[in-house]
Amino acid sequence: GRATPTIVAHHRGKKETTLEESDHIINALRLYEKQSHGNITFCPFSAISPYATMHNDVCHLAMDKRAAFVVVPFHKHWAIHTSEAEANCIRNVNRKILTMAPCSVGVFIDRSTSSTNTPLTNVYNICVLLIGGQDDREALAYANRMAIHPNVGVTLVRLIERKKLDNFNYTQDMVKDAEAINAFREANMNNKLCIYEEEEVKDSVGVVSVIRKMENCFDLIIVGRHHDCNSALLGGLREWSEFPELGFIGDMLASSDTNYEVSVLIVQQQAFPEDKLQLENPNSAAAVNMNI
Repeated sequence: GRATPTIVAHHRGKKETTLEESDHIINALRLYEKQSHGNITFCPFSAISPYATMHNDVCHLAMDKRAAFVVVPFHKHWAIHTSEAEANCIRNVNRKILTMAPCSVGVFIDRSTSSTNTPLTNVYNICVLLIGGQDDREALAYANRMAIHPNVGVTLVRLIERKKLDNFNYTQDMVKDAEAINAFREANMNNKLCIYEEEEVKDSVGVVSVIRKMENCFDLIIVGRHHDCNSALLGGLREWSEFPELGFIGDMLASSDTNYEVSVLIVQQQAFPEDKLQLENPNSAAAVNMNI
C-alpha cells in the first residue's frame, strides 16, 4: 500500500471507467438506502492505505460519520483464492478494528456462491443463536431489523443451560436477555416468518449438536462474539479455537473442519472501557431497540 492513506468517495451518478469487485455491494446498499425512505444513509468510500494503518482509516471514518455498525470481511473466502500473506494482513486489520472501533462491529464470513444466491421472490432465512450477553443482544437487534423485510425470515434459537433452569438468582445480563427476547417476540407476533425456539443443553457437546442441525436450514447465522467464558456450554471449545477473534461460537462456524455452507455474521457491541456495569452502548442497535 501507499505510505499516505487515500480515501476516495464514490459519488452517485458518476460512471466508473472499470468495474470493481465491490460494485455489486455498493449497488445493493444504494438500493437498500432508496427503499428505506430516509431511515438509512449510505456513503461508500474506497480506502487505499497500507495494511499497518488501515484500521485507523476505518475507525476514524466511522467516528466522523457517526456510524452505528462497521462490517468487515473475514480474511478467508471459500470462493476466492487469497494468498496466505494477504489473508494474515487482513486478519490483523480485522483484529485491530474489533479493538478500536467506536461502534459495533460485524465480521462477515461469506460462503455464498453464484449457485446459492436466493431469488428476490424467495424467503431469505436467518438464524440468531443466543446464549446471552450484550453481543448476543446486539446480534438479535440487527436481526430484528432485518425481519421487517417481507422476504426475510428470522429464527431465534436460545440455548439454555439445564443447571440454570431452576436457579432464580438472575444477573443483570440475564434480565436484559429476557427483555431483548420479549421485544423480538412482541415486534414479530404477527409475522409468520419469525420463530422463537429454546434448546436445553448441558455442555458444549449439546451446543455443537444444536448447531449441526442448522447446517443446511439457513442462509445466514448471526451470533455474538463474546460470551461468559466460564459457562458450562462453552467448556472444551476454548482448547480447539482456530480463530479466537471470532469468539467461541463464531470460531466453530468458521472452522475449516466444518462443512457448513451457510454464511455467518459475528457481531460485537463495542463497550466503553470505563463501563463497569456492562451497560449497553447508547449508540448500539440493542440500546435503540430497547429505548435505552
